[in-house]
Amino acid sequence: MRFQNPHFLYFLFAILVPVVIHLFNLRKHKIVYFSNVSFLNKVNSNKRKKNKIKQIIILLSRILIITSVVLAFSKPYLPTSDNFESSEIIIYIDNSFSMNNISQQGRLLDVAKESGIKIIDNYKNKKFRIITNNFSSSENFIKNSQESKEYILNITNTQKIRSYEDILKKTENISSNSHTLFIISDFQKNNYNLSNLINTDSLSRRILIPIKQLTNNNIKIDSCYIKNPIINNGNSNSIFAKITNLSSKNQEDILITLEINNQHKAQQTISLSEKESKEIELNFN
Repeated sequence: MRFQNPHFLYFLFAILVPVVIHLFNLRKHKIVYFSNVSFLNKVNSNKRKKNKIKQIIILLSRILIITSVVLAFSKPYLPTSDNFESSEIIIYIDNSFSMNNISQQGRLLDVAKESGIKIIDNYKNKKFRIITNNFSSSENFIKNSQESKEYILNITNTQKIRSYEDILKKTENISSNSHTLFIISDFQKNNYNLSNLINTDSLSRRILIPIKQLTNNNIKIDSCYIKNPIINNGNSNSIFAKITNLSSKNQEDILITLEINNQHKAQQTISLSEKESKEIELNFN
C-alpha cells in the first residue's frame, strides 16, 4: 500500500492522546474502609470491572477514529501489479500542422510540450529519448532530463506526417533495451489506427496521451478563383468560391457577399448540411 499524502501519517502520533487519558483515568484511588458494608464492597467491585471494560472500549474507539481520519487524508492506494521496469523513456511528440489547432488549454503543440515535460519530471532518474516527426539524427541520442526539456521547448511544427508504423520502427531502430514509449498526439484518423498500437512486446510498453482540440463549428472559404485570366473593365466577370461547413450541424441561409475595394458587388444565400462543401458563382461587372 502507498499513500498520495504520506506526510499526514505523522498525525498518527495523536493516538498517544487517548492513551495518556486512559492511563490517567487508571490512577489508584485511596481506599476508605467502612465497617459492616460487605455487600456494598461487592457491588463496587463489579462496577469497577464494568468501568474497566468500558474504558478499554472507549480507548479503542478513539484510536480507531483518529487512525481512520489520518488514513483518509493520507489517501492510501494499491499500486498496480505491473512490474514492468523500463531502462529508457521515449517520448514522441506529434509536431505536424494539425497540432496548430486549439484546445481548451491552448495550442495543441504547446499542450503536448507541457505533457512531455511532466513525464520527465515524473521519471527523474531515467534516460530519455525525444522524437518528433522530423526523425532527425539528434533524436537518436540519449538525453538527461534537462537536455530533454530544452529539446522539447524548441520543437516547432513541420509539414512531415508520420504513421504509427513509422514511429514504432523508429523506436525499434534507436533502442534495443526495454523502454516505455509515450505517444503524445491528436491522433488524426488518417494517420493512426489505435487498435494497431496494442502492445505485444514484452520489452516495451506504450502509453497514449491524446490531445483533443475544440469542436470546430466554422464555415470556411476552401478556395476562391477566377476562371477567366483576363478581366476587362465593363465586362461581366465571375468569381468561384468553394464554401465548406466544418461543423456537425446543418447551416441554413448563409449569406455570402462579394466586396471589391469596399464596394458591395454581389451576394448569394446557400445552405450546407454537416461537413458539406458547395461551389458558388458570384457575378460582377
